[in-house]
Amino acid sequence: MLAYIIPILIFVLLGALSGVILVFASRVLYTPADETVEKIVAELPGLNCGACGFSGCEGYAAAIAGGSVAPNLCKPGGVKTAEGIGAALGLSVAAPVREVAYVHCLSCGDKKITKFDYNGVPACYAVSRLYGGSGGCAYGCTGYGDCAKVCEYGAISTLSGVAVIDSSLCNSCGKCIGACPRGLITFRKVNAVTQVTCKSDDDGKKTRTVCQNGCIACKVCVKKCPTGAITIADGQRHAEINPDECTNCGACAAACPRHCIVQLPVCD
Repeated sequence: MLAYIIPILIFVLLGALSGVILVFASRVLYTPADETVEKIVAELPGLNCGACGFSGCEGYAAAIAGGSVAPNLCKPGGVKTAEGIGAALGLSVAAPVREVAYVHCLSCGDKKITKFDYNGVPACYAVSRLYGGSGGCAYGCTGYGDCAKVCEYGAISTLSGVAVIDSSLCNSCGKCIGACPRGLITFRKVNAVTQVTCKSDDDGKKTRTVCQNGCIACKVCVKKCPTGAITIADGQRHAEINPDECTNCGACAAACPRHCIVQLPVCD
């Protein structure tokens, strides 16, 4: 009988001792909660999306309370969250300009080439790893909708084999950005309506062969831009627009021989 009782008593005593140690440690090591951080967390949407640059809302709140980052970086929260954080800090916080996700790719049009029939996992990340994808352009949207699968707001659909984002439904969480294996999705401010719809790194000759709408880095847009907002760096094979210098005059879009610069509708 003792052979059963003694082991049981030992485990009970060990459990009790562990409990005492944990209680003692919790009191000795206890750190009072930062009320400011708690107030800021309460104002954040709790998505833990990482759009602010932090892995979660608590990390961002702690950084705000510590004064190391701006308090208006929460894209999904927008104006309401910025105002709430300002109230928690007792400060006036400037409302952020709303940003939405955008896909930098148009359909390759009539020149779209299919290198092979793909029958594998219906996912962008999967087809992209197989010989650079089944399409002629190794940098364009594959159309399998990895971005749409992670969007919780139904803002992404596929049109002519390319993902398209409805800016009115986008909540700026940024999950689609991380889901795109080709880095085609970025945030844009809603007032940045002029966009380059291509991120190809192919030379102009190949781009002409595989895509009707691809940028060939001809620099016509660079020459037409009155503010110097468009650049094509040495060795770069597609144009880029600096939204802080762009006035949305449309001169580049009108001049682009490939029609790969567009002016989007203004959205709220």
